[in-house]
Amino acid sequence: MMFSENGDNVIFLDLQRHRVASPSVDIAYYLYTSTQPEVLCQWKELLKFYYEEFKSTSFEISNPISFSYDDLMKDYAVKVDLGFLFGLFFVIGTEAMNTLNVDANGYSRDRFDDMLVEYTQANKEKVAGFVNKMIDLLHIFEEVKTFA
Repeated sequence: MMFSENGDNVIFLDLQRHRVASPSVDIAYYLYTSTQPEVLCQWKELLKFYYEEFKSTSFEISNPISFSYDDLMKDYAVKVDLGFLFGLFFVIGTEAMNTLNVDANGYSRDRFDDMLVEYTQANKEKVAGFVNKMIDLLHIFEEVKTFA
């Protein structure tokens, strides 16, 4: 994300993947991997803001969009799955990569399983937090899917 100096304007850039796809795919990926459930639960407002900004910018460059907010909402509900799945992986994966020292212990499937069990037993509160976060993501995902 890029912000103007006064903070009035925000531009989203995604240079990781370049492809022709629905904006819903990128929106879902961004929201589920880059926001907390407290922000993500406002997905309708965020999607509306995105739509209004996209519509305005498209009009300014003489390339008006041909879809409505309702069209975007329905498309997002259909294409949210990938963002949701990546969000689940990020919840656990980020902590695991920051905590588990795979290189020092040598990687093997069995050793990794043991490391996860050890981590889970030693960090019960954190693991409970991950589970709660995943449940929050699931509830938001289920709400979005009702619009498909």
